[in-house]
Parts: sequence; structure tokens; C-alpha cells
Amino acid sequence: MNNSTVVEMKNVYYEISGKIVLENINLKVEKNDFLAIIGPNGGGKTTLLKLIVGLIKPCKGVVKVFGKPPELARKNIGYMPQITHYNYDFPITVFETVLMGRYPGPLKRYSEKDIKTVEKWLKKLGVWNLRDKNINDLSGGQIQRVFLARALVREPKLLLLDEPTASIDPGTRNSFYKLLNKINRKMTIILVSHDVGVVSKHVKKIACLNRRIFVHDDPKEVLKSIEELYKCPVNIVFHEVPHEISKKH
Repeated sequence: MNNSTVVEMKNVYYEISGKIVLENINLKVEKNDFLAIIGPNGGGKTTLLKLIVGLIKPCKGVVKVFGKPPELARKNIGYMPQITHYNYDFPITVFETVLMGRYPGPLKRYSEKDIKTVEKWLKKLGVWNLRDKNINDLSGGQIQRVFLARALVREPKLLLLDEPTASIDPGTRNSFYKLLNKINRKMTIILVSHDVGVVSKHVKKIACLNRRIFVHDDPKEVLKSIEELYKCPVNIVFHEVPHEISKKH
């Protein structure tokens, strides 16, 4: 692994209760890549992210992040998991939610630097004015920015996003991608989605994942692999134009 390699996976397998979830995964992500991983539900996308974060370990193969085992590189990783199951009735403010991303450990207090870092990212993401609001008072787009801020307050070198644009409208989705494009100037981003609409002008590389992985440097090359993943014809027009998945299979 050279100095520009952020994530490297070699011959990685992962299974649950005897069922193979990921099979022979070989993946290399370089510094300042913006990689979108797409594929059907159950294809192993979230599992792949958890392996990179170090929340789970592969059954076989090697995962390295910044040349180290993932658990040793975690301080350089910002992780935004799916938030569809978040309890929005829990009484917590925007500021408190983001501050949790700077968790100092048990019996330790947040420092002045922690507070300043939260303020910085809330302002950068345009939600500083919402800092005293409860999470359950926010719109879908505002919630996405708040949880993105929580991942970014760690000041990571690698940002992992699991379905970050789920349940938000197309206009908000486009502005979110533009925001990610700015963030990508300073850090590597890996984003996963089951929606082929994630293929946009902001993404530098595409990987199709359905137990096995196929990586493409050019988004237009992804069409053939999508058809193989979904086992049906796919008509897709790139760059923010709606797509269609045919059900003739």
C-alpha cells in the first residue's frame, strides 16, 4: 500500500450464518477519490462500509485503511450510517447531536476545541441557525446536513456515507451532492446507495456491488454491470436525468 492509498481490500469474504454476503472483494481507494457504490438491497453495501470502519471483521482476506487495520485508523474515519431508523422523538438538539461526534470517552469532558469544531462545521454546512432546535423539528434535508456534520467534526481524512440521500427530494439531493463535491477537495469519500441515480457528475468512480464488486473509472461504463446486478435491462441517462429500470425479467 503506497502513501496515496486510503482503503485496500484483498480477497475479502464475509458471511452470516453460512450465507455469503461478500465474495472475493478486491478494492483500492486512493486519496481524494469520490467513489459511489451502487447495487440492490441485500447486495452487501452496508456490510462493506462496516468492514472499512472496523465494526466487523472479514471471515477471510485483508482490510487496510491508511495502511493499518481499520480499528487503528478509526480516528481518521468519519462515518454517517443510515438514519432511517433514528428515533426523532428523542429530546436532543442539533448542537448536542453533532457534539456527540467528538465524544471524548467515558468520564471525560468536552473541550473548548470540541465546541469550536462543532460550531465550525455547523456553519460550513449552513445549519448553525438550527443549533438550538430539536432534531424532530427539522426537514429531511436539514437532518442529513446535521448528521453529516456529526461525521465531519472528527476532522476525518476518509468520509463514509450510507444512503445519505434517502428520503429527500431531488432538489435537496442535488444541493447535497454539490456540498459533497466541495468536501471531496479535502478528503476521500465513499458513498453507498441502492439507487442508480447516485451516478452523477460529482462522482469520480462507480462500483457495482452484488456480493461481488466491479469498479469503473468512467460512470458510463457502469450500465452493463447494472444490468448484470439487477438481472434485467436497464435504461439509464446520466447526470441528474431520471432513469428507468425495466421489469422485463
